[in-house]
Amino acid sequence: MVEGTDRSATPLAIAARLATLLHRNVRYTGVEFGQAAVVPATPSEVQQRRFGDCKDKSALLVAMLRAVGLQANVALLRSGYGLDVDQNVPGLDLFDHAIVYLDGSKPLWIDATANELRVGILPSGDQGRFA
Repeated sequence: MVEGTDRSATPLAIAARLATLLHRNVRYTGVEFGQAAVVPATPSEVQQRRFGDCKDKSALLVAMLRAVGLQANVALLRSGYGLDVDQNVPGLDLFDHAIVYLDGSKPLWIDATANELRVGILPSGDQGRFA
């Protein structure tokens, strides 16, 4: 899915192009039963079935970004407007959302489920949360 990506472009431009491909080819569907509630599907499985939840889409976008040489990771957060996680005592069961962190001179946060927002703009429920 990363063929034809101009690797000389800025990280923001590359991430925007890859996120557009992701949104076009993989729809957001939350299927969170059993192990799938915590463990993301493999990027190849997500590409094949063409749908995934936030963990699946984030893991696939991270794989795409890494394939073109960018440092990216999945970041977990508790989305919304209520209490945030206690940064001194985080626990896996406290997180309910996965997004992408792209490291670099201008770090970039990407919500792989936010089809309607430009890359680098997070939905309001993701903003200001510990990740």
